[in-house]
Amino acid sequence: PILQLQAVSPDGSWAVVLSKAGTGREADADIYAFPLGGGAPATVCSIYCVSRWSASGNIFSFSADMMGGTKTVQVPVSPGKSLPSLPLAGIQTMDDMRNIKGAKVLDGSIIAGPKSGLSASLHQEVHRNLYKIPLQ
Repeated sequence: PILQLQAVSPDGSWAVVLSKAGTGREADADIYAFPLGGGAPATVCSIYCVSRWSASGNIFSFSADMMGGTKTVQVPVSPGKSLPSLPLAGIQTMDDMRNIKGAKVLDGSIIAGPKSGLSASLHQEVHRNLYKIPLQ
């Protein structure tokens, strides 16, 4: 079952989803890239990450909350392909991120822009009430 649709490749051949696609673990769900023409899915992350392609399809990126903050990995996609080569078990650790051929690991949640070299950075700030006020 698909729990969340995250992205579809610009050429329409892959969809990245949060799914419980046969991992054998009852409670866990992973991020998979499913070929829309049929075939076996590729595991993107076995931790929760947000994955997407650049508008041109030449960069595949994913962001994950890791120890030490949010990290974004941008991976070049080879010409004629829609998905880069990823570890068979998916991304599990920072070392997995760093070991992908051609990958750039960036601090924060970075989203590729519509043109090469353009990007946006997502910043979230949480404000909470520091005082406990009884309601009666």
